[in-house]
Amino acid sequence: MSFHIGSQTAQVITNVDGDFHGNVQVGAPPEMVGDLARAVAAIPLDRARGRFARRELDDLAEAARAPRPERARMAGALTRLTRLLQGAGALLAAAAPLLAPLKALALWLGPLGLPVLALLP
Repeated sequence: MSFHIGSQTAQVITNVDGDFHGNVQVGAPPEMVGDLARAVAAIPLDRARGRFARRELDDLAEAARAPRPERARMAGALTRLTRLLQGAGALLAAAAPLLAPLKALALWLGPLGLPVLALLP
C-alpha cells in the first residue's frame, strides 16, 4: 500500500497509515519567542546590535501575544533579527541554543518563515 502526500509546512507533521492515537505538542508562539529571547540574551552583541535585537524581539513578542498571532509581522521581525545575528557571526558561534528557537518559530510561521530558514546554517 502506498499513498502520496503533497507539500507540507509545519513545525510537526505526523503522517500515519491508519488511525493516529497520540499527543503532539507544539509550543505556543509567545513561549517560542521567550526561548529565542533567552538565547539571544546569552550572545555577546555590541551595543548597537543589542538594541536592534531587543527591538525586533519586542516586536516579535507583541505580535505573538495578539489574540490571533500576527504572522506577517512576526515573520518580518524574525527575518530582520536572523539577518542581524547572521551578520554578527552569532548563528555559527551560538549554534544549537540559538538555532533551535529560530527554527521553531520559522517552521511555525509556515511559508512566511521560509526566508528565515534559508538564512540558517
